[in-house]
Amino acid sequence: MEETAVACNHGHPSQHHGKLVLSIGIHPAGKRFGLMVKRANGYVSPETMDESVSRWIGDLSGYTHPRPDLVIDPGKCALIVIDMLHYFAHPEGRAYLPATRAAVPRIGRLLTCWRERRAPVMFTRHCHKDEKELGMLGRFFADHIRCGSPEADFLPELSPLPGEEVVRKSTYDAFHGTDLETLLVQSGCGQVLIAGVLTHLCCETTARSAFVRGFEVYFAADGTAANNEILHLGSLRALAHGVAVVMSTDEIIRICAVKR
Repeated sequence: MEETAVACNHGHPSQHHGKLVLSIGIHPAGKRFGLMVKRANGYVSPETMDESVSRWIGDLSGYTHPRPDLVIDPGKCALIVIDMLHYFAHPEGRAYLPATRAAVPRIGRLLTCWRERRAPVMFTRHCHKDEKELGMLGRFFADHIRCGSPEADFLPELSPLPGEEVVRKSTYDAFHGTDLETLLVQSGCGQVLIAGVLTHLCCETTARSAFVRGFEVYFAADGTAANNEILHLGSLRALAHGVAVVMSTDEIIRICAVKR
């Protein structure tokens, strides 16, 4: 059986040919693997995002408290855009997340803000060169992203500019087996701002990994996306409780404007 390519897949686990797989809300191509495909739902849209992020931030007040000593500052904060690839964020992607339609413009605003200030911007690209790189992802999921395939391409509107770092990763944690920490230290960054996909997998894992390495972690509530609101909001709650300062893009940009 041909396997196309494993990234931050998502859904509900099921058994298939003795292998634990996920129903990854996607594309008729999923039928190749004999999967019961469950589509990721469009729990938020560009039209409803303002109301949704206001509700999410309000909800988080029950899981955290003000941290006045933690203030985002683009001068020492790297914007890390996680895996905004065709696989997840293009309507024809095999693991397309409809919620990315609402997150993409928010991430674009953050990129504009950081680039105008010549602040550090870094991107991750999740892909695998061969099956040896799959590790537990290969045992947990039936699909993976091949390096060099169209699915591994960045969305045109969220693509790196010349000079912006691209970190290839092969698991949820963007620090694991990569030079991300070295790049951050060399850039003089003591803070990271996480945006991208999936909220509860690669974004959350990278946020936790940054935290245990001593970086201040900021997380864009409306600049990340999952395959449903339960997973998205659950991740925001857990991060706000003990890992990250979770913020709206509007709030981030307002603070950055003051610090210009």
